[in-house]
Amino acid sequence: MLGRLIAVLCLLASPAWALDGPARVVDGDTIVIARERIRIQNFNAPEMNQPGGPEAKARMEILTRGKIVHCDGKARDRYARLVARCEVDGVDLGKALRSR
Repeated sequence: MLGRLIAVLCLLASPAWALDGPARVVDGDTIVIARERIRIQNFNAPEMNQPGGPEAKARMEILTRGKIVHCDGKARDRYARLVARCEVDGVDLGKALRSR
């Protein structure tokens, strides 16, 4: 209950965020830039323990490896991750991942 309350308060209080930098891939739809956990907007990958989960993570790693990722977010999800539209070299990651 307290966790949900904190997530709601973060959502209400969070300003628009813009982040740029190299990304560490957590799974197929979550990355970390500068210690900020970011959920890719408009894309839902299978969990790591589900069929396709490791493949989704590998695809995200291919798209972001050695690149600067730019993310714009305005909201947080129930896990306090920034929900953001992210791109690499002008390519929207959510769209690129959905097309596979």
